[in-house]
Amino acid sequence: MLLKYALRGIGRRKKESALLVLVVLVSAYVILAQAAQRRGVEMRAKRVLVESLSGEFLMYRSARGGIDVLDAQMDEMETFHADPARVAAAAASVPGATIEPRLRFGALVSSGEESSGMYLQAVSAAQLRRLASALEFKTGGMEDRAADGLVLSEAMAKQLGAAVGDTLVVLATNRDGYMQDDALRVTGIFRGKGIASFLVPVGFIPYARGEAMLNLAPGETAELVVSLPAQMAGDREAAVRRAAEAIAPSLRVAEWNKTAPLFSAILSVWRGSGAITQTVFCALSFLLLLNVVLMKVHHRRKEVGTLLALGYGRGWVTSLVAVEYLLVTWIGFALAAWMVFGLAMAFGRSGIPIGSEAMQAAYMGSKIYPRLLLADVVQVLAMFSVVALLAATLPVLRFRSVEPSRLLRTAT
Repeated sequence: MLLKYALRGIGRRKKESALLVLVVLVSAYVILAQAAQRRGVEMRAKRVLVESLSGEFLMYRSARGGIDVLDAQMDEMETFHADPARVAAAAASVPGATIEPRLRFGALVSSGEESSGMYLQAVSAAQLRRLASALEFKTGGMEDRAADGLVLSEAMAKQLGAAVGDTLVVLATNRDGYMQDDALRVTGIFRGKGIASFLVPVGFIPYARGEAMLNLAPGETAELVVSLPAQMAGDREAAVRRAAEAIAPSLRVAEWNKTAPLFSAILSVWRGSGAITQTVFCALSFLLLLNVVLMKVHHRRKEVGTLLALGYGRGWVTSLVAVEYLLVTWIGFALAAWMVFGLAMAFGRSGIPIGSEAMQAAYMGSKIYPRLLLADVVQVLAMFSVVALLAATLPVLRFRSVEPSRLLRTAT
């Protein structure tokens, strides 16, 4: 009977119901779209950072100068022997995990008469592929099979006057303290915008090339980068520590927010500002919904009085009115959620271009990849439902203390 009465009430007050649906639709769309935008930015930034640059965890022996992935030097890291068989066995012990060696060192890169200092990262082919999917390239790309490949930022390439296909001379200090040079070919130039603007002085080369330049023994490395599957359950850090113990004794483990403190701070600020913005949107939307429903219910005094005069219980009358407005709220919310899900499906992979460079810096990328989580939908729906119930129930509760005869004498 509740549902039947609610549907009949919606049909009798088509314009009123349509107005309320429109209010909920616009409000919910703004809130859900903002949530999808915020999730997309966080996902994109973490993809560049966690999956491609820093790894979710880092295994290392010691680091006198810290373990910041953007500026740590090779002479500050203590090398250790990581037997490939042990590394593979440790990775296999954590389903879906990858453990890859990495070297980070400073170098002088020259092209013709131009030279510039850079931080080079020697990474495995798997890490190169992850980087290729995370960075936005101006020209070229990652060639994981190019033994002499070098990938650098657009700003660094401009400073050196280098283009894809050019060969650059790289000079670095090896582990024995001697200067050693090499020739590397530029295979890709990535755009230094958004979160990648912090990677401007960083270049990427194949691991074997860096190993040879630093004159390391086979299996000797400075750190192991660990990436875990997103759906992995249980204590992630404990699993990594067990894997580290199986590879080499006394290996330390650090989470990505310690190896990339600057990026962690940026994400925290973005997450906090996004939460504040969403809170403001919710407050304004709920205030609007509350006022609209309160006004509409107040004008139904005569209807409530009629139901009470017919012998319906006061709790039953309250439920009849509340279910009607709750149903209208759900209709408007469902339309908004369907629209935002469609937006996320349409642009989740290709992205929504951002024209302004200032906005690109704010959103940490040249595109927004909207992503709407079911948890966000359920949370916002619950809040809308609570507000609608309160707005529909409070006036009726006031009517319950008034005699039906007085309510019937009040015109609607």
